[in-house]
This record gives sequence, structure tokens and C-alpha cells, in this order.
Amino acid sequence: MGDYIGGGQEYLYTVPPDEISAQSDGHTFTASITGYNGDWWYVDMQAPDGQQLVPGTYTDATRYPFNGAGPGLSIFGNGRGCNQSIGTFTVLDAVYGPSGYVQTFDATFEQHCEGATQALRGEIRIDNPPPPPALAVTFKIASKGTVSRVTGNATITGTVTCNEAVNVNLDGSLTQRASRTLLVSGSGSQQVSCSTTPTTWTMTIAPNSSAPFNPAKAAATITASGYDPNYGVGVSSTAQATVRLTR
Repeated sequence: MGDYIGGGQEYLYTVPPDEISAQSDGHTFTASITGYNGDWWYVDMQAPDGQQLVPGTYTDATRYPFNGAGPGLSIFGNGRGCNQSIGTFTVLDAVYGPSGYVQTFDATFEQHCEGATQALRGEIRIDNPPPPPALAVTFKIASKGTVSRVTGNATITGTVTCNEAVNVNLDGSLTQRASRTLLVSGSGSQQVSCSTTPTTWTMTIAPNSSAPFNPAKAAATITASGYDPNYGVGVSSTAQATVRLTR
């Protein structure tokens, strides 16, 4: 007679044909297992508060995420889970990448559900290639721009470069002091196809009031944002520059 979660059975999952996904922030490790036969399992391990999940043995681990300041452990699936549990897990290897990427992770575990003497024992091993680089967006704002005599709109330019091909949104603002009491400002946006080769961008900014931009210095702020396809997160950076507007 085995423990409630495993039911006394042995399970083995490998990729392929099964699917295993994992992520970690360095403190908590989570994994989901989808068996080719329809099985599904979740594995959670957490280091004590203020500690990284590094190689070592973690004892008296209670059910994650209700483990308080101590280590946490939770293995459940196929419709079965614990209300309360205690266990031990040993991390043998752990190498993490950016944005939750798990390069390698190897841990054994023993979980006792509802205070039972029977235990669920097992091992989870992740072996992924080195993490791809995170998306990096760099851009420049040209020191010279133009202003239209007719509309009072300002046009600023620059370049943007990415370490891989993505679409980048540029959101900009321009502020110019026309007098001691008058501040002229406006905003604009532009989408650019970004690559490893610097791409020129051009943004026209209309003033927010009837007062036009004038041939003089103006303060430009540009935020470039893109979506990292490898890690599924947004990346942004902001730069400021003084731009001299001319006719």
C-alpha cells in the first residue's frame, strides 16, 4: 500500500514523448509534467525565506505555498493532493538563467501526506541548453531635429538596435520652454522593425497647445519597449537628450 498521492505506483516521464516545463526565480522551483498517457503532475520546491534554492538538503519542508518562513514542498496531480504535508528534498544541481529559465535542476524528494508514514519518493531532473540572451534594446536620439514653420510640429530622429529581430514601440515626449511662463510640450509614438543593424526612426511631435515649437533647444525623452520572444516578457529602456530644433 503506497501513499495517497502516488497510490503505490511507479511513474517515469521523459521528453519526448512527455512534456515537462519548469521555471525558477532562484528561490522557488516549479515544474509541470504532462504525460503522453494523460497523466499530469506539479512539483514545487522553495528555499526558506531569504535564501536561494541551491544544492543542499532541505528538511521539515511543509506544503507549498503555505510553508511560512521554512522550506516548502508540494507534489500533486492526477486529481490528488495533500491538505497538509511534510517532507524533505535534496537539490543536487541547480543552474538558473534570466526570466525564470531553468538550465539544469536535479532534486530528489520525499513527501508525507496528511501525516501518513507512507511516503512519495522521486526525482526530477531538468537539462536544458544554455539560456538564450535576453532581449537588449539600445537606441540613440539625434542631437538635431526640425520644426515646421507652418504647423509648429517638431520632428526628431535617431537609431535603434536590438540583439534579435523584433518590433519595438517608441514613445516620446518633447518639452521646450518658450518663455519664463510658457512651456510647450507634446508626445508621439512610432513602431520600428528592429534588428542587429541600427535602424533609423523618425517621430513627429505635435504641441499639446496652440503654442508651437520653435527653433531652439528642447528636452526629449524616449522609451523603447519590445517583447522578448524567448522569455515571454516585456523589455523597455528610456533615454533623455537635448535636441536643437531648426527650420
